Amino acid sequence: MVPKRLVIIITFSLLLALAIYGAQQVAIHTMAPSYCAECHPIEYSSYAGTDGSLDYAHGVSGISCYDCHSGSGTRGKVEFYKAEMRMQFLYKLNIQEPHVEGGKRDIPERCIKCHPDYVTVFAGKVNPHIGVTDCSVCHKGHQQDIKDPQCASCHEKPYITIREAGGRHATLQTNKNCAFCHQEHRLVPDCQDCHGVFHNSGFDACNDCHMNAHAPRSIKSSAIAYLCADCHVEQGEALRDNPSKHTNIRCMICHLSHGEIPTCDLCHEGHATTLANYNCTDCHVNGHAPKEVQYPADAPSDFCIECHAGSYQELLDSGTKHTLLTCAYCHPEHGEIQACSSCHRPLPHGTTFTDCATCHETAHNTRV
Repeated sequence: MVPKRLVIIITFSLLLALAIYGAQQVAIHTMAPSYCAECHPIEYSSYAGTDGSLDYAHGVSGISCYDCHSGSGTRGKVEFYKAEMRMQFLYKLNIQEPHVEGGKRDIPERCIKCHPDYVTVFAGKVNPHIGVTDCSVCHKGHQQDIKDPQCASCHEKPYITIREAGGRHATLQTNKNCAFCHQEHRLVPDCQDCHGVFHNSGFDACNDCHMNAHAPRSIKSSAIAYLCADCHVEQGEALRDNPSKHTNIRCMICHLSHGEIPTCDLCHEGHATTLANYNCTDCHVNGHAPKEVQYPADAPSDFCIECHAGSYQELLDSGTKHTLLTCAYCHPEHGEIQACSSCHRPLPHGTTFTDCATCHETAHNTRV
């Protein structure tokens, strides 16, 4: 027969084992992040999600809530658990009490217990950790977005560049923030995530031309000199179909940077001292077809005299009614010579004399 004392010992041991096992299971359950989610659903959503936040990074590394929100060592975890159990007990009595003493005040110490070498760990040319005493200034545990001024404290040059030359990217940075593109720290997104293959299938390496996403319109001409006509088809055809000296020079000779339209006096002297640089495009409306001259109907004769000085002087010396007319009045298009009958109707000498040049050798001097 089994001694009564042995039965008591075995029973007590089983009950103790069950109690220890039950307590262990309760501890495992209550210290699991999913348990914290019952009261902290927003924080848990980023911890268990894929939003690139700091707690997500901890989650995929197997770091639980109490690893950060408890004190150091086993004692810290026990105190955290005791505080949590006290909070649960008081909650049953409808008494609210925080279960983590100290709150954010202890955050730097909690970070350092896992990251003691944080001062020597950094990316880039500037060490942002020197002299830092509060990790949470930049590293928001339960927030995905790092505010732009915080980014600028380490990434000053890109921050200024995108504001000054960012184009539509600057609008993104203003209306949203850096994290719109850089969803994780040091993540450089693929341009095609937003833009697709913007030009065509032959141009899927965006960085070959747009070398700085913070200044996407600043394109170094030398990098794309052989590609210009693939995008700028109209300009390429104009150069080809209207041969001139411009046809035989590379695009980057005039366009020192992408999108830059140079002034003509970069290479050319003006036709006359009376013409300023801006007057060039009054006649030479297309730099890719500079010989195709167009001018407004009220263009002054000063535009013409540099190339047609002899004709203009002859017109002045003649002292006829033609002298009072501008060149553009008789020559509405460059190089056009109108028939006398376009103005002189009916023919002043009757139908017998239809060839005006027989007597009036030139329209610039109509005297016989």
